Amino acid sequence: MYPFILNEWDKQFTTYPQHPLFYKRFRDDVFGIWSHGEDELQKFLDHANEIDPNIRVDLRSNSNQTEFLDTLVKVDSHGFVTTDLYKKPTDKHMYVNCKSNQPNSVKHAIPYG
Repeated sequence: MYPFILNEWDKQFTTYPQHPLFYKRFRDDVFGIWSHGEDELQKFLDHANEIDPNIRVDLRSNSNQTEFLDTLVKVDSHGFVTTDLYKKPTDKHMYVNCKSNQPNSVKHAIPYG
């Protein structure tokens, strides 16, 4: 039922008169490029947050960079888009030692997780 709710939310989300230049959603994470100014972006976010009281949109970016999943997307001074690894502030950099008693299946799955 969860994906159905977000699909319905997407339909309402796109009824706003201004649209993102680029918009993609992966589960409950959204990435977009907005080209209509900061005031209109705030109105767009207000619209998004009025659709469903259980779904909140949180903007974590500025005009030069944004985070999406574990990626930091930046626009450099020449207008080129670059990416880098994004590490959340809560990341403790704790890893499983390869000599630990964890099953090999766990140790082999960690890089993919």
